[in-house]
Amino acid sequence: MNNRSHHRHVIDIEALLHFHDAGIPPAACSVVDLSVGGARVVSSRKLDRESISGIQIGSFGTFGTAVIWISNAGIGLKFTEPADVMAEVVMAVAMYG
Repeated sequence: MNNRSHHRHVIDIEALLHFHDAGIPPAACSVVDLSVGGARVVSSRKLDRESISGIQIGSFGTFGTAVIWISNAGIGLKFTEPADVMAEVVMAVAMYG
């Protein structure tokens, strides 16, 4: 059973993970699914869940996140931006990705 409150869109778009420490360069990743509430990303870089502060999704913008989980399957991010803002982003990515 799926307890998610938002529909997930399976995508493949390049992104950059940003960190709380501005001295750490962004990490390349791929967004593999996206919803109004969050995203699942994969990265070849070993990452610490407390260090990630946001994600830049292609040319669509940079959005605040909280890391929910990290595993071999990727990184689960929850958006900290308002749902109406993220709904517009998800629609734009789905249409123009």
